[in-house]
Amino acid sequence: KTRWERGSTCLKSVSTLLEAVLLPAKLAPFFMRRLIRKSWSETALPEATTDQEDQMNRKLLCQFQHDMQLRGLGELTQQAYLNKVEKFAEFLGKCPRRGKAQDVDRYLLHLKEEKGFSVPTVNQYAAALRLFFIVTLNKPWARERIVFARVPKKLPDVLSGTEIIKVLKAFDSIKHKTVALCCYGAGLRINEALHLKARDIDSTRQVIVVRNGKGKKDRQVPLSPRLLHCLREYYRRERPRGEYLFPGRSRDGALSKMAFAKALAPTVRKAGIRKKVTAHVFRHSYATHLIEAGADLRSVQVLMGHASIQSTARYVHLTTARMMKLSSPLELLGKPEGSLLS
Repeated sequence: KTRWERGSTCLKSVSTLLEAVLLPAKLAPFFMRRLIRKSWSETALPEATTDQEDQMNRKLLCQFQHDMQLRGLGELTQQAYLNKVEKFAEFLGKCPRRGKAQDVDRYLLHLKEEKGFSVPTVNQYAAALRLFFIVTLNKPWARERIVFARVPKKLPDVLSGTEIIKVLKAFDSIKHKTVALCCYGAGLRINEALHLKARDIDSTRQVIVVRNGKGKKDRQVPLSPRLLHCLREYYRRERPRGEYLFPGRSRDGALSKMAFAKALAPTVRKAGIRKKVTAHVFRHSYATHLIEAGADLRSVQVLMGHASIQSTARYVHLTTARMMKLSSPLELLGKPEGSLLS
């Protein structure tokens, strides 16, 4: 029998017992109504179907995206956060509205221990779930319970000037080579370089206007004569159509980060570089080489678009030229320069 049939049979039996034995006739209908309401609310209602769960999930994700838009989060961040909440729902096997603090802990531990995700990646999932539970689901416990793991402080990889030349020469495509030149020659993030437009290159004032960078901030960076020459050469040979300097397959959109990464990997192997080289390594190298050339931290901070000077200060640890100029105190002992040590 179905749950509805079993519930109906049970109610009939209770009705007969109440009317025949326990209660006066006037009170029996009152208790029957109470029993019927309780039975319907707790036992007789069918559980939500898969389609209903999917519909609830879609509504929650739409609300979550609306909440992120109101807070001014970038489109890439919105897409990433939505994707992470969807994966959390798949892990739970139910609507994320029913998720508890223990479920979030279990999921983040699953990502770290079983999936082998790095600490920064797990923290990105934690940030998405924290915002989702606090803002969209209005769960105050998430503020205290969803925490971020401590990230190991690692110095970024940097290429030497010789290695930069080798990689640039190894590119087969002038488009990919010019993208790399923008990242190294102007310190652009890969997303900033890929979304450059012709109007952003101001050859008269010798600047590149970076629009809608990280944190939705605009900034200007110097356009070196050598980079301007390379950009003109690329434009003359490729004649890119559409809105972007580096169009993708559709020409209406920009070249994707994935497409550039796929072109960069074999190029690095061809150049004989054994370091792990990503698009961001060109930007790290730009900042490090600027400091080695004598640029002050504040200027580099502005050029890089860093919100905090602490983000820029880490490049000081990578400046081998300055470290080589520093003498050990041992070398100063017994010399006139060592009088400061006495």
